[in-house]
Amino acid sequence: MKSWREKKEEIGNTASSGAIAGLGSPPDDFPVVRKKKKKLDGRTKEFKEKVKQLEVQRRARQVKELKKKYNVLLGY
Repeated sequence: MKSWREKKEEIGNTASSGAIAGLGSPPDDFPVVRKKKKKLDGRTKEFKEKVKQLEVQRRARQVKELKKKYNVLLGY
């Protein structure tokens, strides 16, 4: 009959080979932790600035498209 110390040592030896999950050496590749994206609230200043930026970009795309399509210069 094995003593408790012998059993404990045997468990430790088998655990390092991956027999028991969570024991032994840590895995080499840890899962990637990604930051959560902040949702924009329509009442904040940050949201209003973002909307203005999107409107400016949309307007620039429209001007660029018209210029390319009709060779028209707009004074915006």
